[in-house]
Amino acid sequence: AEASQMAEKVKARIAEEAEEFKREEQIYGTEESVDTSADVPIWERYPDSWNGHRRYEWNKLIKVLPQDDGTFIVGPTRGVAGVEQGQADAAGLQIDHVLHEPINNLMPCAQLSMDKDSPLSDSRFKLVPSKVKEPTFWKHFFWKCQELGKCTSLDQVKTLLLIINSPLTILESSSQEPTQADKAQAHRQAVDTMLEPVFVLERSRHWLEDQTPRIEEEIKTTTESIQLLQEVVGRGRQEATPEELVDSLFESCKYRKQKVSVLVGDLTEHCPVQSEALQQRLMDLNDELKA
Repeated sequence: AEASQMAEKVKARIAEEAEEFKREEQIYGTEESVDTSADVPIWERYPDSWNGHRRYEWNKLIKVLPQDDGTFIVGPTRGVAGVEQGQADAAGLQIDHVLHEPINNLMPCAQLSMDKDSPLSDSRFKLVPSKVKEPTFWKHFFWKCQELGKCTSLDQVKTLLLIINSPLTILESSSQEPTQADKAQAHRQAVDTMLEPVFVLERSRHWLEDQTPRIEEEIKTTTESIQLLQEVVGRGRQEATPEELVDSLFESCKYRKQKVSVLVGDLTEHCPVQSEALQQRLMDLNDELKA
């Protein structure tokens, strides 16, 4: 009997959620469902504007996003106040209040994003169903991801989250109460704290972009030195080679080895994540120099 009652409760909850999906279709899109084969968690679904080294920032951004309960509680029906619209316009943001990808297509991605170490799991446990229902939890979250995916800079990300992650308030100074001002300031500080690890990655990316031409030039020069030394040593087995030339090339390779080691240290210090491929190239080159 107890099992039968539990089954009836589950059926009732599923029916209720199905009705909620129908009621919210106008807000969250009514496009025909298309299989997107979402076989990766959301932080690995990189929007077009977040490709290249910005992928690392997207990955971190989506993982820190659950730190703010507003990510799941505040949805696209919130609206935008006049002052906020001015801030969005100044940042080059166009906020779309519709989730365009069918939510059913996104649920496999949601399931993959719910591993035991996922911050999403903690937020879901904390907020569902005491603060928000399960379908709404995911719809709000994926809507935030949709809008963040259009941002081309972290400054835009910050402006966007200051707007869409907080409850709608009247922000004009003439009508703003002190308590509202305090809440707004607290929200700004929370967003700053949440985004700091992402800004760290952005600064690392800018450093890497500045240093990459110098590093590539060093890789090219070192590779040429190794090739020249190999050619001279190879000829030396067949014909006499000036000892001074051989010694000079050996010294050059020793110097290059030191520079390569310094570059690996710089990359490890300033951008250990984004520069993994470049670090591997340098370490392979270092192995050749040792040989």
